[in-house]
Amino acid sequence: NGLPLTDLKPEDFVIFEDDVKQEVAHFKPVNAPVNLLVLLDMSGSTQKKHNAMIESVRKFIDLLPANDRMSIVAFTRRYYRLSTFTNNKMVLKAAVEKISKIQGGTAYYDAMVEALNDLNHLGDVRKAIVVLTDGEDESMFGQEPTGFDFQQMLDRAAESDVTVYPIYFSGTDASRHLGLIFGGPQFDRQLDRRAQARKQLQAVADQTGGELV
Repeated sequence: NGLPLTDLKPEDFVIFEDDVKQEVAHFKPVNAPVNLLVLLDMSGSTQKKHNAMIESVRKFIDLLPANDRMSIVAFTRRYYRLSTFTNNKMVLKAAVEKISKIQGGTAYYDAMVEALNDLNHLGDVRKAIVVLTDGEDESMFGQEPTGFDFQQMLDRAAESDVTVYPIYFSGTDASRHLGLIFGGPQFDRQLDRRAQARKQLQAVADQTGGELV
């Protein structure tokens, strides 16, 4: 009748995969507090989107329910923990002020693995990642290798009890507009990378029960 069922227990559920009964390893009501890690891509490829990303995080903080906790992290080729998990909005907003000074390359896969590790240390609680990125890891360009490739990161995500919500910030710059006019192999490769990156973001959301925005 549209009302929540508040007295369900793990033994009320049976889960099968390929006709094999599985253990219900995690069971929490949807009103249990959430530990949310907000991960921001501060690399050069998203530079023109940084202000929009930062403003989005400020809105997340304003909307944070009293019982939920948030941690703010930025990444380039390095991983910057700007706050611990807290529901103190003053602390979180102070952490946001540090973001604009961060810049560098892109180790997206490495940052995701590090974020998953941070959340796994919290134990048996509701956990989620909101990652604001274009998804373009440097290893996709054949540049400096990163510690993890996409498949390794996806496997880690599958093993973790963490829901991932990628917020896709597409790269839009002058070279893209010129490419639409003149085309060429370099522009085609750039479009291929962007298509691949978005496909990978969708795969992470699908694997963890999240949603690509």
